[in-house]
Amino acid sequence: MVFIFLGMPQTRRIFLLPGFGEDVRIFRKLRPYLQGFELVDVEYEAVLNRFHLFNIHIQAFARQLATEYKMDQHDILIGHSFGGYTAHAIRQQLACEACLIASFTDPAKVRRRKGVSRWNNVPLIMLGMLKSAKARSVIEQVYAGRESLEEILSVMDNFRNFRQVNLAKQDLMMWQKPIPLRLEPSLRIHSRADRIVRYPDEPFEEVPGDHFNLVVHHQAVGELVAAWLQRLPVSTQSL
Repeated sequence: MVFIFLGMPQTRRIFLLPGFGEDVRIFRKLRPYLQGFELVDVEYEAVLNRFHLFNIHIQAFARQLATEYKMDQHDILIGHSFGGYTAHAIRQQLACEACLIASFTDPAKVRRRKGVSRWNNVPLIMLGMLKSAKARSVIEQVYAGRESLEEILSVMDNFRNFRQVNLAKQDLMMWQKPIPLRLEPSLRIHSRADRIVRYPDEPFEEVPGDHFNLVVHHQAVGELVAAWLQRLPVSTQSL
């Protein structure tokens, strides 16, 4: 008698990729909409430490991150801002599903102040600009009266948990040329009032709010994500 072991169906994994200087708390209000999947929180620091400052590229970073977390084509990636760009890069390599929230596939979409370039921004980050009281004061003025002020200040507080050189590495990857596009994102969610990343030229699902829509308008974002996930198989058995 011959037995054929087919294996047990496995619950699909959703990897949560935070944005620049963020941690997985950025997804705290989105989690209730991700039921039925195994959630994996992604952290960047260990992988960033493997690269030198001026020898990092989003494709190599994405490849190392996918290897670190043993991602494969059955996985689902949800990324916010820089995390969405990283998810997009991984999708080009693995052909996995990827949802981009307040994110981009072309770094030129990132809004920069006039006169800012990679050559003057990176040294300022290395000197601790993003962790300074002055930077916080500027953000408080720019976001005064906006519903996302508390969230962006929380992100700025989180900058202290990153080495300055690793913040600079993340920033450098957002100055590079767009990676070759093989697959469009599975889902794009964006707010037109986003002050950090311009909205896409490609079709996207529009939600109220700004760059932190997944927190301050989590219901609108969550319902879009949940509807998208419902169209995907929950286990690997049917793939």
